[in-house]
Amino acid sequence: MVISILSILGLAYSWKDGKGKFQKVITTLLAISFLILLFNSKELRISSTLLQLLVSFFCVIFSFRAKRINGLDRFLIGGFGITSIFTNIFRVMHYPYQFELSFLLLLISVIYLFSRVYLKDIKGSAHLGFMLIWGSYAILNFVDIVN
Repeated sequence: MVISILSILGLAYSWKDGKGKFQKVITTLLAISFLILLFNSKELRISSTLLQLLVSFFCVIFSFRAKRINGLDRFLIGGFGITSIFTNIFRVMHYPYQFELSFLLLLISVIYLFSRVYLKDIKGSAHLGFMLIWGSYAILNFVDIVN
């Protein structure tokens, strides 16, 4: 339920900002993938995971192709995308080291948030919408694996 509310907030922020079509696509797909989870169905859960993998690939592509973001944001968004790809694959295939990958997702989210606060660029960040959703996903994923 928390991820759904944060998905809607991230989506509203992304569409209100008006900048970047690619960020809007990423945020919209990511919000859809988490809103699908409200319906408790195995098939929908699988489609949500596949959609998250697709969005993770889009994040990696975005981090390489975007021209208006600084090096730290490029590294964090790309790193989060790659780590999210591996986390989803490890979860589906029941591989070990899911805890470590979830912790890495959480660490990247915290570093991204602190970099936004330190640079005092919370409002000017066009990709804050989907990073807010990814951050909440990282927190819930970490809590789920710890329990």
